[in-house]
Amino acid sequence: MSIERNQNRVNFEDVVARAKEIRLPDGRHDPVLIVEGSKKVAIGHPQHMPETHNERMEQMRLYGETAARNGQIGRVQHVFFTSEGWMSVGSRDQPPPLRPSQDPERKAVLLISCLEFNSRKKQIKLFEMIRNSDHQVVGLPELLPSSSKDDLVEIPP
Repeated sequence: MSIERNQNRVNFEDVVARAKEIRLPDGRHDPVLIVEGSKKVAIGHPQHMPETHNERMEQMRLYGETAARNGQIGRVQHVFFTSEGWMSVGSRDQPPPLRPSQDPERKAVLLISCLEFNSRKKQIKLFEMIRNSDHQVVGLPELLPSSSKDDLVEIPP
């Protein structure tokens, strides 16, 4: 993870805006991890991604904890994570019958999440990645909004 100096405060809305702007030429969005500390901001590109959302949230917590122990960034304030993934949709009463990796009707999505260390709250935004015939992303409609304080979710200790 690289340490960025002289960074202003990082906020969820800015991370969301930047994640929507940055896509690789082939339309992919590689995972990005941002750890904001009281002194500096560290930015990394995880090579291995866990299978489940809970495992990825645990990985974010561990990255933040490791960065804090290092001492260069100061006390961890926020951990932001952006990644491309797949999503399957079930019916109103039933979960999806298949895992997204096996579902021919799956949707490609851009996931942006934030874990706030002091309050133990998280924010998540999810955008469908609409692609053209050349696999370029041509649209990012929002699937899961989470921008107001009312949408924050508490994480149990």
